[in-house]
Amino acid sequence: MGKRNKIRIAMLSDEPFRHAVIIVLREELRKSQETEFLVDWVEDMWAVIDTLVQRFGEKDALKIILARSALPHLFDRYTK
Repeated sequence: MGKRNKIRIAMLSDEPFRHAVIIVLREELRKSQETEFLVDWVEDMWAVIDTLVQRFGEKDALKIILARSALPHLFDRYTK
């Protein structure tokens, strides 16, 4: 991602509406199949987040979403 993309994304509010994020992604990443794959993945991610919040509540959903992966930590532990 180039410097221009970072600036444009940084200009979004701290809690942007989802449609605004999609607009910025499409504008910055240009029209391509890869961009549409990314947009689809982001929309799928939001659907999963919505389901987690509905099922577990916001606090526990956030705990699930932000759970750390053990793999990088194990890698760091055994390679240093």
